[in-house]
Amino acid sequence: MESQQGYHRALRSLAEKYMYAFSLFIWSLVFLDGAFLVYRRVSRGQTLGAALQTNRMMMVVSLLLIAVSLFNLRRGPRGNFKAPGYLGDQTFEIAEEGISIHAPERLTRQLGWAEVSRYTETENLFLLLSPWSSNVSSLFASRIRIGRFLYSIPKRALAPGETEELRNLLRRKLPLARYSLPQPGTA
Repeated sequence: MESQQGYHRALRSLAEKYMYAFSLFIWSLVFLDGAFLVYRRVSRGQTLGAALQTNRMMMVVSLLLIAVSLFNLRRGPRGNFKAPGYLGDQTFEIAEEGISIHAPERLTRQLGWAEVSRYTETENLFLLLSPWSSNVSSLFASRIRIGRFLYSIPKRALAPGETEELRNLLRRKLPLARYSLPQPGTA
């Protein structure tokens, strides 16, 4: 859950953040336009039934799309997250070249720094966003959308000095998320 919240607050693109609010605004305008046309026709002497007859489909479709936009706006990224396919123990080896992720069944994923677009840090996790999929990404990372994966590295799995080392390495290798969470250890 913390990885979903970290993604939602810091790693999502602006387009993804505002697309549901924008679609809600547009469909509300379409509905209001239909309601205004009905009002004008009624004020010119048409009966309400005749005025609704011509705009009924536009108003019904816009109401349905308003409901869908509200649902998606409220739901946010939670519905887009798919848990990793492999939920067992994983070993991360982090070096200057990238990250190697190992599972006991000899599954290995090599993740170069060029395959990670940005990162953020929460109180308990380092979150790495990779917009490129591979044949084993779904085993080790949460799928956000088609082809986008979120790798979560829990801080509790790191030795006391390794947390700061990893933070410094990530700062050197990757851009921090544009709207990032407050970084632990910074003033």
